[in-house]
Amino acid sequence: MTRQPVLKALKNAHVQQDRWRHWLAPRLPVEVIDHITQITADRGELVVYTATAAWCSRLRYALAELETDIRQHDAGIRRIQVRVQPRGRP
Repeated sequence: MTRQPVLKALKNAHVQQDRWRHWLAPRLPVEVIDHITQITADRGELVVYTATAAWCSRLRYALAELETDIRQHDAGIRRIQVRVQPRGRP
């Protein structure tokens, strides 16, 4: 029973990630979307992780162009970060 809140939090994080991925997919180049490894939104910060530093750079520029749209989509987002997280790492 003590694991129930942990499982619920993981499910919520997965649902949130899927929502953001679905929203970003038609707005970003396909090759960029394919290199996103994780997306989190918490405490006013949207963090998008990519597989390599090269893709991190490309995504940073692409998200900068979408910044107004992102904030219209979720008014709670005050900061957008792009970080590297290779596939297979938690």
